[in-house]
Amino acid sequence: MQKYKSKIIRGEELWFLPEKAIYWNAKRTLILADWHLGKTEHFRKEGVYAPENLVQADLEQMARLISIYEPIQIIIAGDLFHSRRNDAWRDFADFVGRYSAIKWVLVKGNHDILPLRTYHNCGLEVHHEFLDLEPFRIQHYPEGEGETISNYIISGHIHPAVSIGKGRISRARLACFHLRPSGLTLPAFGLFTGLETIYASKEDEVIGIAGTALMDIPFGA
Repeated sequence: MQKYKSKIIRGEELWFLPEKAIYWNAKRTLILADWHLGKTEHFRKEGVYAPENLVQADLEQMARLISIYEPIQIIIAGDLFHSRRNDAWRDFADFVGRYSAIKWVLVKGNHDILPLRTYHNCGLEVHHEFLDLEPFRIQHYPEGEGETISNYIISGHIHPAVSIGKGRISRARLACFHLRPSGLTLPAFGLFTGLETIYASKEDEVIGIAGTALMDIPFGA
């Protein structure tokens, strides 16, 4: 079995995976955010260098997760696809077709600009702002200051990272899960995505991702 870190949140056990996703075992549901499929193709079309074959690498990683955890539902908390439709969408649609027994759900993010029929034709269930699955609310954007939502929010958008180590040379940035009292932010699932350094408070938990390892990052590390 793949390594993961288990946490109980609002009475439910969530598995935090080094592949930058979480698995809700009781519901057999895989949750991720910020896949940004098609970003490399979009950049190359605009004349900007981007690595090749990352779409297939992303899809292979998803296939491994499906093989290991056997989810019946996969929820993407926004930014599934980076921009306008390109060849990467065809690859993704073919992939979803091979796993049609799984329920695929998209909660739209700011990059999800394809026509609604494109998602539906691919077999995706689409939610425009949020999806409530008690005791959680899944949405793209983290909770806003002063919001009073009873469900615990699972979100993306930020591409959170944490700095560890001392000194300019020895410091490193790791993608991370950022857990707060009212919600958590998922790391970006896609391989070709940026990182945004977060600054946790003493009430927060941060789980850093270093390859296949997960580590609790103490506040102020």
